[in-house]
Amino acid sequence: MPPQSPAGKCTLDGSSKPPQTPQKTDKPARTKASIIGSDSWTSAREYKPGAGEPLNPKKDERHFLYQRAVDFNDKTDWHAVVATASRLRNGKNCSIRRRFSIGIFNMVKRIVFEDGVSWVIRLRMPSLGGMLGRKERLPPGQALGMEVAAMIFFKTKTSIPVPKLYHYDLDPNNDIGAPYMMMEYIHDMGKGPWTTTTDYYRDFSNHCMETTAMADARLASEDSFINPVLFNYVLHTVEDPKRRNGPFYLTNYDFGPHNVLVNEKFEILAVIDFDSVIAAPLEVAAQLPFMAYLDLGPPPGLADSASEGSSSAKTSFLEYKRMIKTAEDKLNDGRGRDGLLSDAVFSKAAILFGGIAACGCHSSSVNSSWLRTYISVIRNDVISAISPTENPS
Repeated sequence: MPPQSPAGKCTLDGSSKPPQTPQKTDKPARTKASIIGSDSWTSAREYKPGAGEPLNPKKDERHFLYQRAVDFNDKTDWHAVVATASRLRNGKNCSIRRRFSIGIFNMVKRIVFEDGVSWVIRLRMPSLGGMLGRKERLPPGQALGMEVAAMIFFKTKTSIPVPKLYHYDLDPNNDIGAPYMMMEYIHDMGKGPWTTTTDYYRDFSNHCMETTAMADARLASEDSFINPVLFNYVLHTVEDPKRRNGPFYLTNYDFGPHNVLVNEKFEILAVIDFDSVIAAPLEVAAQLPFMAYLDLGPPPGLADSASEGSSSAKTSFLEYKRMIKTAEDKLNDGRGRDGLLSDAVFSKAAILFGGIAACGCHSSSVNSSWLRTYISVIRNDVISAISPTENPS
């Protein structure tokens, strides 16, 4: 057990004083846009049943996630959190804010010290039984360990603004009751290694099929279940053969605006969530950011996917590619690089990889749409390879 300290009195409202009756104030009410940092954390309210709606965790996924958050919060030893944080700062008193932020894998709470310094504790929640894809294949402690290693690497080897890591414990049976890390609070907010892309995509495809079968037997019975097999077939016709032996590129396959903290001027303050950092082929590194509303969708035929869709979508795609090219130029003191990533973003190989990446959604309609795309690509390639005299039509 960590040594006890005066901070052992854990309060959930963020102060050592008892709750006070709210006083009237002439200050204007905060608008939604003015609620930033931990003030915007919802404590899983988005999953909570509505007024008069019975809680039914066994039948309603939203209710299940709410109950899971409540149970995890109740079972966590927050007094041990306070004692550990206080010990790490030489006995300074601290408390835990009541509100928390939660995702599928992690719960985050703010720790406030008596001198005004704030940390956050990020706790890895128990596994959901392999229902959510590749992240779930690792035990919670090992998954958090990958994120810790990635944070340390980016903090020491790059200029990416990563929150400072103060302490971590990967043991799920520790005093707090879950693997966790304590890090700087920012306001405003498997297998391998592989030596060839062929080996990487084979393992990735097998993994997609395994997780699909575990998640939904109905999806495993549909024709689109073979999408990963079709992807491996068509990839050899579109990828650059010179890159089949590498190199591999460091990429975060869960990267998106939800992992970037900005202030009210939209200036980047920090990049968070590094539990999805992997070394992967160029086509994987070239995937569009998650939740950035840049999803091309399954492009039938793949003739010119960057030019398909609405004019606003085309403008966004071209702007995104331009931003990447600008960053590549800066990385080489303005002399320019070979345009690897900017050229690969809308390449045929990168777009086709999106089809098996989408398997993690476990959506019948999405998988069926990609099945049609893969068949269309194969059909067009076969027809184009047949000379007019051999074409039976």
